[in-house]
Amino acid sequence: MKCPILRKNESLGASPQGFSESLRSFLLFSDQRIQHMKNYTHITYTERYRIHGLIQLNHSIPYIAAQLGRDPTTIRREISRSGGYNQYDAEAAQRRYEQQGCQKRTPYRFKGLLKERSLTLLSKTDLEPAAIGPRLMLEHGSDMSVSHMTIYRYIYEDARQGGTLYKHLRTARKRPKPRKKIKTVRQLIKNRRWIDDRPKEVDAVERIGDLERDTIVGPANKGAIQSITDRKSSYCWLAQVHSKSARDNHIATRKLLKDVRHRVYSLTNDNGVEFADHLITAKYLNTTVWFCHPYQTNESSRIEQINKLVRQYIPKKRDIRFVQPKELAQICEKLNNRPRKKLGYLTPKEVFFNDSNLEKLTDDP
Repeated sequence: MKCPILRKNESLGASPQGFSESLRSFLLFSDQRIQHMKNYTHITYTERYRIHGLIQLNHSIPYIAAQLGRDPTTIRREISRSGGYNQYDAEAAQRRYEQQGCQKRTPYRFKGLLKERSLTLLSKTDLEPAAIGPRLMLEHGSDMSVSHMTIYRYIYEDARQGGTLYKHLRTARKRPKPRKKIKTVRQLIKNRRWIDDRPKEVDAVERIGDLERDTIVGPANKGAIQSITDRKSSYCWLAQVHSKSARDNHIATRKLLKDVRHRVYSLTNDNGVEFADHLITAKYLNTTVWFCHPYQTNESSRIEQINKLVRQYIPKKRDIRFVQPKELAQICEKLNNRPRKKLGYLTPKEVFFNDSNLEKLTDDP
């Protein structure tokens, strides 16, 4: 039985005569929310008719899901599998569901000779599950194929029942390692611009004002120092930040570069989450912030070299949280007045201020 079409502003009383009493009762009841299901069940025959009727009234998918006590994704998939929002038909959807129910697959069973040979390889050679399947295919042909996840599931089930097969795994885990559900650092940084699009003048290292930025982290990720250096002169700035948050690092950058921000042409840093506020920093400096590719420290080698020099005065085992600003200023003073071979044994301060024609600046972070 197909549901007759109702216009959006048409009431149930004015509906066509073919509109069944059962569907009318469903739509009247749809104004009352159903308690959210605790356990997942398949969409029922009556729910499909309610979906069809609510679609005829041009209700949104989130609204339909709320009336049925279902997740919006469940309703969206049901509609998508049955022709889409404008072509959804309850009868056709139910027939499709019943036909698929009749086409039951033969469940995969890990048993017999396949199981025996797989466990023999595991126990005698300690071969990792990912290599057991390919090895069996190499020895006995393509019919002797098994997924590594099948073997892992069998091992973990054996461990739950007191077995010892898990001891043949490299990690000797009794249960699978839980998957991380948090976003990675690179997913948290939006609208990044890669150094592939950076102007050629920056790569040529021929001018003052192209900077690199990074953070030096203390033991157990407690405490941090922001470091900035000029690519040509190696002139550096250091400032302590209370955390690796994007806000604290943006504030530190503003304090360090407030006197020279009008001479900054570019700023390059890595993919650390502390630089997620790069658009705000770029607006303050009136420049562009560029990002290196992941795990490519060679693309920011100059700031890495500065960090290495800083470690001469602040070893890795030292708690950075207790480093005083005065000490950071002294370290900057030493590094900026140390002659460098690549500068013809001039100091970074001499090169930086001579090329930029700036007045003498303070080194206080």
